[in-house]
Amino acid sequence: MEGMLLPRNAWLLVCDGATARIFANEGNADKPRLGLHFAFDEKHDSAHELGTDRPGRLVAPGGGPISATEETDWHAKAEETFLKKVAAALEDAIKGEEARAVLVIAPPKALGFLRDCYGDRTRKALAGEWDKDLTALSPEALAARFAG
Repeated sequence: MEGMLLPRNAWLLVCDGATARIFANEGNADKPRLGLHFAFDEKHDSAHELGTDRPGRLVAPGGGPISATEETDWHAKAEETFLKKVAAALEDAIKGEEARAVLVIAPPKALGFLRDCYGDRTRKALAGEWDKDLTALSPEALAARFAG
C-alpha cells in the first residue's frame, strides 16, 4: 500500500478501537498534504472496570453437569461500539457529499469490524483499505507514505 496515491480531496480514515482521525488531502496526489477534518477519541476502561458480572452458568437438560459460559469481553464491546460510531459518521459525511473517495487504514481486527458497518455510500466511495495500525503517526508521516 505504500506508494499508493491519495487523490486531491480524498479522505483518509486512520483508526483503531479507541482513536479515529479523518483527514482530507488538501494537496495533490503526488504531494499530499493532510488536513484534519474530524477526530474521535474514546478512553476505554479496562475490561474488569467495564463489566464485573461473574460468568453465567448453564445446566444441561435433565439435571446434567453445570458448565460456565464464556465471559463477555467488555473492552472489545466498547471498541465495537466506538467503531460503529465512526462508520456512521463516515456514512453521514459521504451522504452530505463532503467526501467522494475514502481510504481506510486500521488494524486487521478493527478493519474487519468496520467492513461490517459500512453503509452503501461508504462502500461506493471506498478507494481502498490498509490493515495497519498507524494512529500514532503525525499527518506529515502519513502523507509521506502516499507521496509519489
